Amino acid sequence: MWNFLSVVLTLSVPSFVIGTYDKQHFTFYNVEKNFTDAKQICENSGMRMLKIETLQENDYVINLTNAGREIGNGDFHVWIGLRKDEYGTVKWTDDSTPTWTKYSSDNVWREEVDLNCYALDAQHGNWDKNTCTDRLGFVCEMDIGQCTFEHRPQGRGCSSDRLMLLEDVHTREISQTECLMVCLNEDNVNDIECWAAAHMPEHEGDDCWLFFTKATDYCVQNEANYAGVSLFIKTCFQGNISATQAEAQTEETSFTEPPCACSCRSTNNKSTQPTATSKNTTVHMSPEEIQESVDKIVREIKVSKNSTSQYKRKFKSAPDDRFSAQVIGISGVSIVGIISLVVVGFDLKNLYDAFETMYHRLKDLSKTRSIP
Repeated sequence: MWNFLSVVLTLSVPSFVIGTYDKQHFTFYNVEKNFTDAKQICENSGMRMLKIETLQENDYVINLTNAGREIGNGDFHVWIGLRKDEYGTVKWTDDSTPTWTKYSSDNVWREEVDLNCYALDAQHGNWDKNTCTDRLGFVCEMDIGQCTFEHRPQGRGCSSDRLMLLEDVHTREISQTECLMVCLNEDNVNDIECWAAAHMPEHEGDDCWLFFTKATDYCVQNEANYAGVSLFIKTCFQGNISATQAEAQTEETSFTEPPCACSCRSTNNKSTQPTATSKNTTVHMSPEEIQESVDKIVREIKVSKNSTSQYKRKFKSAPDDRFSAQVIGISGVSIVGIISLVVVGFDLKNLYDAFETMYHRLKDLSKTRSIP
């Protein structure tokens, strides 16, 4: 029953997201990196990891990544900038919460604890959970202004004969500039958005037509001759493909080691200060060698609990030579002593009477025993 209600509510409540306003440039790196390295490469390039906010953006990236690799060759998954934070909340790398999602149905059955990063399955169009250390291709993006409009040849319009039930054509009596701005600022409802606008000046009645479709190229694929009509296609996405390893290098680090804090090795009685440049050096080690190295490091950094200052402080008070501390200490001892004397003073008479009574009783007892 609940599942049925969920389906009804999902179908009856429209999905609203902000329409595509900013023009975006995408770079697909057809090289394999883990999630962290991919994020670093994007940021080093002045971009960010892919943040998908509409169906149209999702579809464009799918076409871009598929164009960058041979069909059927390799993994069709690419990193997107979506991951779980330290609290288990799914967020984009800019800490925003997704407003549009395309999660794979397989995610429900994949509950491994280390599946904290998401990748776009460019073959099926869904977002899959992955281990963040997996090595995949990735997409970076950046904003490059607002969306533009491509002016199609004069006299070419958009045929609405093939538009689906939920797709629509809106008409208005406004200028050409206003017509384009209205199309640019419309919301995305149920994955349908204004992707084309046609204007016919001096037309009797409405002279602005706004075409709401799912496909960004619907009107390009369905052009027809309409005398006097100017057709404009909203263009919000552009991309390129990078397939070279050099363009996807993580930041190289050049460094000079600081002077040794301990006794350094010397050659010919001269201390050597090594200078090195790190260029993604890879060291191949067997699992046994790796475990041995880890065990050695653990032994070197292990600290005995009984030798820590925290443990020693449990049994020894730290000295405090401040004058104020000495005054407080002397005052405290004095107050405790005075209170003790007062309490004992009140009981001195009672103690004296008790001892005197005991003395007389013992004396009387002694006399009684001495009488024959």
